[in-house]
Amino acid sequence: MAEAAYEISLRNHKKEGITVRVVEPIPGDWKILETTHPYEKEDSRTAVFPVKVDPDREVKIRYRVRIRF
Repeated sequence: MAEAAYEISLRNHKKEGITVRVVEPIPGDWKILETTHPYEKEDSRTAVFPVKVDPDREVKIRYRVRIRF
């Protein structure tokens, strides 16, 4: 079993807001312990974070996951 923490930065340079679909492959049997944004468990190996980013802004996604191999 292992735990890991990640941070992903998204920047929108457009003049309108966008939604970014961040797809995170996670191996093994996993559970997200903490997160700054809601996620969907797309399948047993994939977490998806749909994140709105306002014009000319930056958003940081942070999450901590426990993985069993």
